[in-house]
Amino acid sequence: MRLVVDVVQCPSLGATAPEPQPNPILDNYEGMTLAPGCRGAGINELLLASDDNFSATQNTRLLRLEVRLP
Repeated sequence: MRLVVDVVQCPSLGATAPEPQPNPILDNYEGMTLAPGCRGAGINELLLASDDNFSATQNTRLLRLEVRLP
């Protein structure tokens, strides 16, 4: 097993969160898939999905991250 991304280290790009946390894009991610990237050279897309769990303190989020795999 190998860590390919640390969401805490990702830029928030202006995202906000209803409750305080180290990075506003942190959430309860429940879906993840790895897709081939369009740039080649070992770069893939990691897609993450979270929902708000019908809670006012959470947001629904969809993240598309580029990751380099060995």
